[in-house]
Amino acid sequence: MSVRQNTTSLPPKVSVIIPAYNIAQFLPAALHSVQRQTMGDFEALIIDDGSTDDISAGVTPFLADSRFRLITKPNGGVSSARNLGLAQARASIVSMLDGDDLYRNTYLERMLARLTAEPAVDFVTCDAVSFGLAANNGERFSDRYPQGEPITLERYLRREVAVISSSMVRKAALENIGSYDEALREAEDLDLWLRLLSSGAVGGLIADILVEYRRRPHSLSQSTARLMHSTAATYAKVIAASNDAGVTALAHARRNIAQSHGDFEAGVDLALFGQDNASIQQGIKLMRQSRFKSGNAKWSAAFIAFSCLPVLARPALARYRRGN
Repeated sequence: MSVRQNTTSLPPKVSVIIPAYNIAQFLPAALHSVQRQTMGDFEALIIDDGSTDDISAGVTPFLADSRFRLITKPNGGVSSARNLGLAQARASIVSMLDGDDLYRNTYLERMLARLTAEPAVDFVTCDAVSFGLAANNGERFSDRYPQGEPITLERYLRREVAVISSSMVRKAALENIGSYDEALREAEDLDLWLRLLSSGAVGGLIADILVEYRRRPHSLSQSTARLMHSTAATYAKVIAASNDAGVTALAHARRNIAQSHGDFEAGVDLALFGQDNASIQQGIKLMRQSRFKSGNAKWSAAFIAFSCLPVLARPALARYRRGN
């Protein structure tokens, strides 16, 4: 690990943790969004997680600002990058920002005001808007995932409330649960919020758009099969740790849905990218066995057609993946 830093003697009010892996072209915009915040008492910790592109070139101009630090490490995934940022953070409150996303100008001011005014609140989330992919431009996070208060474990498991990754958290609350699970390469945010809420942490919401979320065709969140299987494993952790029958039942239901969805998408991957007809047929079988589309007349007819004429599967599944 190496650190390029400019630090002042007094700790800042907020430490902004920015993991970066192969996003050199997007990172300066993210850093500009931090630099122009209306609340200027922060430090920004950029964690280069073993990138193969030139992260340093994008960060170097910002190092003239004493609030910015660049930390480099071997690649270990976003959880390990965030945990290193937490270990280096000098503030008692930390804020998360992925290196290809953007804060709106009042993000730090408004989020910090909520935590400062309410000592019982352990983390604060907000709404976000998507950009970068035409199909999602302008879509609010809350359009797809409901937000509201109170934010409780049961409501979170019922999908009555949701939390974005770019939230602000008291560092002590994260340390209390062991921070991010470095064994997870996907669904690490879901896992964190589940463990925080399971620990009794209290969440708050500012129901305004304060984050801009960049969608990219090849971003990690686009790997649906892998993400859903990791999601299922995360819910399995809740089941193993909980003594509450209601929580366990809700987590079981969520795990089963995620596992089914992951199996279905793994079948789509196999049918689309397999090397021969046997792969296509195996992919179709896996999709059917997942039961993720059970009861859907359109998909039931498609499976019959695919089984009779496997050549139809790839163009149809390619349209499905494009959202058509």
